Amino acid sequence: MHVIAVASQKGGAGKSTFAVNLAVLADEEGVPSLLIDMDEQGSLSVWQGLRKAPTPLVVPSRPEELAEVLDTARRDGRIKWAFLDAPPLSNESVALMMRAVSLVLIPARPSIFDLSAIAATIGMAHELERPFFVALNAVPRAAASPRCRT
Repeated sequence: MHVIAVASQKGGAGKSTFAVNLAVLADEEGVPSLLIDMDEQGSLSVWQGLRKAPTPLVVPSRPEELAEVLDTARRDGRIKWAFLDAPPLSNESVALMMRAVSLVLIPARPSIFDLSAIAATIGMAHELERPFFVALNAVPRAAASPRCRT
């Protein structure tokens, strides 16, 4: 099972949106993906309540429950992809989550606030020796100019 954490110290970077979109893309009939809602806001749980489709599966979890949730998903045998929506903090809870994943996705909007906030998340991924990548989110489309054709 592939386990991906969507994490960033900055709130509003698009973590929940990234997690939901990736889970919907990975979801297949008979092979559901799993969204683990670790953010106290519970955005994924709200999203699931508004959605008509029964999958992706959404499980709210506290950091201390994460190992049990992942073990249960592995034993189920149907889950190929699990996505963890992290809280907007850089603390021991996020470190605990990062230890359980195979990849960390760090979303950031193209603003000085988001870009400066990702350093802590990158540092934590380095410290825990977890592969990561930064994905820019909500990037405005370049305006056409007389010299540039789109």
